[in-house]
Formats: sequence, C-alpha cells, structure tokens
Amino acid sequence: GAGGGEPPALGLTVKPVNPALARQLNLADAAGVIVAAVRPGSRGAAAGLRALDVIMEVDRQPVKDLDGWQRAIDRSASEKVMLLLVRRERGTVFLTVRRDG
Repeated sequence: GAGGGEPPALGLTVKPVNPALARQLNLADAAGVIVAAVRPGSRGAAAGLRALDVIMEVDRQPVKDLDGWQRAIDRSASEKVMLLLVRRERGTVFLTVRRDG
C-alpha cells in the first residue's frame, strides 16, 4: 500500500511525530511529520530528503501533523516547486522539491 495517501511522484512515506519520537530526536515538541522512507529515483530523493528528516514547514506554512502535511501537499499541487523546512540531526535545512515533469 502507498501509506499516508502520498502522491506517488514525491516518493515519500511519512509518519506523525509523536512524543516518544520527539524525545528520541531531541525535538522541542511533537510537531511535524517524519520521513519514514524515500523511494529511490523519486522527487523526494532528488530533493535530498532522507529517512528520519522531520518536515516542519511546507512553503513557509507550519506542518503540525499528517493532516497538515496532506493539506500542504494539496495546496502546493499547482506550484512547480515546494519549499520544505526540514530538521535533520541538530540543524535545519531548506530543500526544494520539484513538482513539474
């Protein structure tokens, strides 16, 4: 199954960040979605997303949970690129994901 209702082109499997995960990753709070897997050759992989990245914002809008992620994906569907703010290890990085062919 696709899991998380993810658009296949992005190639991402994401899960909500729960309090246990937040502690494990030293996050200030249990917000955002965590990348569980990135399909090789997908747009997510091309953008540099990795497993255990925590997606905190899409196009400068905070993502609090899976619903917020899904809304952000739908909202940006007409855009050519998506800007993601990602927490990785102890820092944050901005990644751009191409949506167009």
